[in-house]
Amino acid sequence: MEETTLIKFFNGTASPKEEKEVREWLEKPESRKEFDLILEKHFENPVIHSVLDELDYTNLLAGIHKKITPNQAKPKRRILPLVYRSLRIAASIVLVLFLGYVMVQTIRTHGDPNNSQPVASITSTTRSTGPGEKLTLQMPDKTKIVINALSEISFSSDYGQKNRIIHLTGEAYFEVASDPNRPFKVVSDGITTTALGT
Repeated sequence: MEETTLIKFFNGTASPKEEKEVREWLEKPESRKEFDLILEKHFENPVIHSVLDELDYTNLLAGIHKKITPNQAKPKRRILPLVYRSLRIAASIVLVLFLGYVMVQTIRTHGDPNNSQPVASITSTTRSTGPGEKLTLQMPDKTKIVINALSEISFSSDYGQKNRIIHLTGEAYFEVASDPNRPFKVVSDGITTTALGT
């Protein structure tokens, strides 16, 4: 090893290439004698020489390496990949559960696509008249009903969808709209009268 390169190295003026060469050279076992000679030549003080003989060259070399070697990133701990992997698995599970919940709610809200509309509760509507009073009704199927005085009719909320049944107590006049699929029926005093669509 050239003395000028070593001197530059110790003064901190060596190029990166020269620093690398010196580091590699210092790691070789035979470089110790040459290193001692260069130190004696440039530092003639006998006190320094005796101190250098007692130095632990392994620790000195390790100290030099620590100063000149660029800081290497600490090795990543193995725990971090485990945490990331666990978080990914947990996120996947949460996503699957959320999608399942959305699917169940959609089926509940819109019903089964193979079935028709969800069944609504059927209610009954009643209309009545007092003495000397008449009432005219226009039904959803365009049938017109005129209820005479002291009379009452009732029909279900699904009138005109599946059937057309009217319950009558008293007197009423009917102008029945034609619908051969759903005949118009009037139930009065236990007797059912059916209009056949004529």
